[in-house]
Amino acid sequence: MGHSGAGWCWRDGRCHKGDECAHGGGGVVESAAALAQALRDGESVRLPWLNGDDVDVALARQWQQLLPAGRNILPLAIRTISNQTDAALNLFLDVVTRANLSRPSFGREGAIVQLGLDRDEVQDKQVQVFQPILESLVSGAAPEAILDEVRGAMVSLGGRRPNRLSASKEKVRLDELQMLGDRLKQGNLIPGMTVHQAKGREWTRIGVVLSEQDAQLLARGLKPLTDQDCIIYVAITRAEQQCGRLGEGMTLEAGVTD
Repeated sequence: MGHSGAGWCWRDGRCHKGDECAHGGGGVVESAAALAQALRDGESVRLPWLNGDDVDVALARQWQQLLPAGRNILPLAIRTISNQTDAALNLFLDVVTRANLSRPSFGREGAIVQLGLDRDEVQDKQVQVFQPILESLVSGAAPEAILDEVRGAMVSLGGRRPNRLSASKEKVRLDELQMLGDRLKQGNLIPGMTVHQAKGREWTRIGVVLSEQDAQLLARGLKPLTDQDCIIYVAITRAEQQCGRLGEGMTLEAGVTD
C-alpha cells in the first residue's frame, strides 16, 4: 500500500498516470475500474476541481458541507437534527426538495417526532403551510422573517413554536436560508447528500466535497480498514464516468460545527 510514483489523476472520464496528468501527460487507462483499483492499491490519486454544473450529484461527509460547495447544490438535509428549530427547517426543506428534486428531505420522519406533530396532519397541511413561506424566500424576503415564519408554521401544524437558538447558531441558520433562497432562483439544481446516503448507488458524474485532510489522505494513498479512508473510497467510487472536487476556495476542515 502507499506506492511511490507520479500517481493518478482522473479527468475527462479517464484515469491518467504521470507527473503532468493534469495537463494531459502520462499514461491513460479506462476510467472507473482503473480508478477504483488505484485507490485499493494505495496509489496517490488527485481529483480535478469541478463546478456543480458539471456533475449529477454532490457528496460530502457531513450535511453542513454541501450548501456552500456549489451554487446549484440542493442538499436533502442541512444538518443532523438536534433541536426543534432544525426540525422545523427540515420540514420546510422537505417542501423545497420535493418541488425541485422530486425527493423528500432526509430526516423528515425524525423531524415530525422531534416536534411532537401528528404525521397525518403534517401530510395534509405541510405544503399549504410552507408554500407561501417558500414563495417569500424566493422573492427575496429577509432570512430573519423566513425563520420566524417557519417557527410560526409549527403552530399551524398542531405543535408548539420552537425556541430561538444561541446568537451564533441563529446566524448560521440565517446564512443558510439566505444561501437557499439564492439557490432557488437558479436552474439546474442537483441533489446533495452524505457519502453514507450514497452508499450502494452510482451516478454518471459525481462531485465530492473534500477537506484538505481528505485531499492529503488521497494524495498519500488510501489505506484499507481505516474509517476516514473508506469514506473517501466510497464517495469516489460512486462515479461511473467522472469524479471531481467541489468547493474550490472553501475553507473546509475535517470537522464541521454549527
